[in-house]
Amino acid sequence: MKEEMNQHDWTAILQEKSADESWILLNDIVLQLMDKYIPKVRLRDDGKIPPPWLNNTIRQKSKEKWSAYWEMRREKDDRSRKKYAKIRNQLKWLVRKTIKEYEKSVHSQKQLVQWAVYVTAEFYA
Repeated sequence: MKEEMNQHDWTAILQEKSADESWILLNDIVLQLMDKYIPKVRLRDDGKIPPPWLNNTIRQKSKEKWSAYWEMRREKDDRSRKKYAKIRNQLKWLVRKTIKEYEKSVHSQKQLVQWAVYVTAEFYA
């Protein structure tokens, strides 16, 4: 994005234009570059941004956890409580491992922007 901004001859573009015209032109160029280089974020139905590291394995394990949780609530025995605790701990481990792997794998600027958008949205939510 920076390279493409530097390719423009700004003196020729903005010369002999009023401040308002210059602002509109600059704004149009920046918006075009933002559309080109900054990734779009998909929102869930509730308007929250899904974490970029959330994968199908974690989703499946989360469903297992909730299933075991309701079984534990329904049955109220030691076996179902241990089953729930085991799945809960596996899910925690899996999430922590996946987040660490994702943080290590953030190489491109696009991925870095996605991660920053997610962290910022979670912070201000």
